Amino acid sequence: MGALPNVYSGYQPIADPAVRERFAAAWGTTLPSRPGLTSLAMLGAILALWTQAKPAYKGRFVRFAGIQTFPRPAQRPHPPIVMGGHATEALRRAVRHASRPGQISSRRRRVSVESVRSSARRLVVS
Repeated sequence: MGALPNVYSGYQPIADPAVRERFAAAWGTTLPSRPGLTSLAMLGAILALWTQAKPAYKGRFVRFAGIQTFPRPAQRPHPPIVMGGHATEALRRAVRHASRPGQISSRRRRVSVESVRSSARRLVVS
């Protein structure tokens, strides 16, 4: 599971065949053209396990039903989901999915906090 499964090192896109060929040659293997599992793809499965009496989940990479996991979190409805980052999309993810935004470096704090507030306002309006 990775936060950026759509890119290789240096933010080189997985979807680019030339990039994929270079990495495949360097690593000595074939590589898929589709991105892998993201942290958001796992979040739904994790929340199902934490919050449902009879957990069931069906996603692109993860599917389950008829299972249990113990112990369940003591915090209700679940432990806080903390996300952070500096990129605009990371801030949008934090606004949409996090219980509270993660730490933001002091250098970008003012800009980032305003970006989160702006994103939150847009989500409420839409």
